[in-house]
Amino acid sequence: MTRNQGFARKDPKLILPHAQTDPGAVGRGRGDRQKLTTPYCGAIAAIRLPTCWSAASISLDIAQVVTPQRTRIVLARWTGIALVVAAIHLIGASHSTAGVMVSGDAALLAAAPPSVFADSLESNDVAWVFAERKNFLLLSDLDVNVLSPGRIFGNALESVFNLSSQRVNSFFVSFDPVGRPGGLDPFWTANGALRFETPILGIITADRQLYDSENLGLRSTTTIYPIEGVSTGARGMDATDLSFDFVEISADRLTVSFGMAARFPSDQFRVITAAPVPEPAGSVIFGLGALCIAGIRTRRRVNAL
Repeated sequence: MTRNQGFARKDPKLILPHAQTDPGAVGRGRGDRQKLTTPYCGAIAAIRLPTCWSAASISLDIAQVVTPQRTRIVLARWTGIALVVAAIHLIGASHSTAGVMVSGDAALLAAAPPSVFADSLESNDVAWVFAERKNFLLLSDLDVNVLSPGRIFGNALESVFNLSSQRVNSFFVSFDPVGRPGGLDPFWTANGALRFETPILGIITADRQLYDSENLGLRSTTTIYPIEGVSTGARGMDATDLSFDFVEISADRLTVSFGMAARFPSDQFRVITAAPVPEPAGSVIFGLGALCIAGIRTRRRVNAL
C-alpha cells in the first residue's frame, strides 16, 4: 500500500464526489497521485463554477426575454420614436428660426431688442430687422398701409387697407441714424431687401397703424415700444420724402424692397406675413410614428389581460 493509498483510505472525505465516482481513482500507483490532486483541481473548478452557472443562467434569461414577439415590439417602438423625431425635424427644418433673410443695408437681429425707442438702435449704416411674433392669431381686423405688389412712394404710404383676422407673423424694421432732436444732422439713407418664407399679407408704414397693430398684440413681449402721445416725434416712414421713402412688394409676395431717409427720430415699418402651414409630409410621418407607439401600448394592455 502506497502512501497515497493510505492517505486516501484514512481520510476518504478528501476525495471529492467526482473523484469517488471513478473506480480507478485509488490504488493505481503513480496514478493515485494524479487522482488525489484531482480534488484540489475540482475545488478550484468548484470555485469557478458559479461564474459559469451565472453566465449560463444569464444566457438562459436573455433567451427567454428576447423572444421574436418582444423583438418585434422593441423594433416597432423605436421605429415609432424615430418617425416622430423625423417628423418634428422635417416640420421645423422647413422654416428657419428667423423666417426672413436680409440683404443690402439691412441687418438681422438674433433676438428682439429691449427697446425700439429713438436712440435705442442707432446706426448710420443699417436698418435693423427682427422677428416680433410667430403664428399669432389676430382676433380682429388689421389696418395696413401697403397691400398689393408694386413700389409705393411718399404719400401713398399712408393709405389704409383692411387685413382680415387670421394667423400671421410680424417683423419689425427700424432705421435710426445717430442724432438728437433739433439738431442739424444730415439725412442718412438705407436701402435693402427682406426675403420671407411665407407670403407677405401687408406692410404697416404710418404712425397710426403702427400703434394700432401693437395694441392688437403685434409686438415683441420683451421689447419696449414708443407710446402714443408720450413718445417724441414720428415713427413711420415720411410721406414727404418722395424720392427716398418707399416699399415694394415683389410679384411673388415673398420679398420687400425698401428705401428710407432719416435723421431724427427713426423711420420704422412692420411687415405682416402668413403663418407657415405644417408640411404635409411631416404631418404624415408624425401620424405614423404616433400610431406605432399607440399600437404597442394597446397590444401590451391586451396581452396583460
